[in-house]
Amino acid sequence: MSVMEVYRYHAFGMQIESSFPLGGYLPGVGAADVIVREGSVPVTFPGPPGENSFVVERPGSFAYRIKEIASYLIQDGREVIVEKDERSVDHAFSSFFSGTCIGALLLQRGKLPIHGSALLIDGKGIIVTGQSGAGKSTVTASLNKLGYEFLADDIAALELEDTEGATIYPGFPIQRLWRDTATRIFGGVETFERIPGIRDKFNIPIPPEQFVTSNRKLHALFELLPADCAAVEVEELRGAEKITRVINNTYWYDLVNVMGLREWHFAQCARIANQIRVFRVRRPLHGFTTDEQIRGMLEALHK
Repeated sequence: MSVMEVYRYHAFGMQIESSFPLGGYLPGVGAADVIVREGSVPVTFPGPPGENSFVVERPGSFAYRIKEIASYLIQDGREVIVEKDERSVDHAFSSFFSGTCIGALLLQRGKLPIHGSALLIDGKGIIVTGQSGAGKSTVTASLNKLGYEFLADDIAALELEDTEGATIYPGFPIQRLWRDTATRIFGGVETFERIPGIRDKFNIPIPPEQFVTSNRKLHALFELLPADCAAVEVEELRGAEKITRVINNTYWYDLVNVMGLREWHFAQCARIANQIRVFRVRRPLHGFTTDEQIRGMLEALHK
């Protein structure tokens, strides 16, 4: 009788035991508190068969389906069942684990997922966020290239501490970039691995000396906003607008609603916003202004 291979990792404040490899994750360092395994996802999804869909069939349970990739069932912040679609290529189903699965797990475990990348700027934890197309991956990758330390890509996991404010949990030492962004910043993609199941997106490894492996305090959030302006503008926000920015940049906000967490979510966002600085970085709609954005962010952070 063969013994099933088990893989152990840690990321986002979780010790993860998986029946399949999760590319880029660091090895586990303790007993597992999340189990990931392949199996049947026994839920009824709304909508046409095989199309993207999600459903909550009971409190503490969230299931979603990605067309031609896999169905995922996340339960009680402790278990993920993955049912691979027969049309799924390579290990595409494991690549998608690092998005919505992580977001749902964090919410079920009482942590707040922010849609953005986390870094250290002169010892201060920051998150770079913004809507799709705002340029957050470009700014983050440019900061990485400049040597700033890296905590997480695309999802920043936060937890409130009574005396220490909001803590950022490290993710894993990979940034995922589209071909055009990677080419612009690194000169090409020939040395990078393409992400299975995603055309023209690549894994960019973070050097070990640049990846932060311990929890860090969050000091500031920078929201990038393409705008009808002539030059880059960095504005520090105050009061209720800070709370709104944290709320609006929660990872896949629909998850909060379908999981029945609106009141908890608002309270978390309000407390976090009151403990950090929040900035809006407006950049021109056209032209490459990444250097100017970074310069403005650094100046604002150090004021």
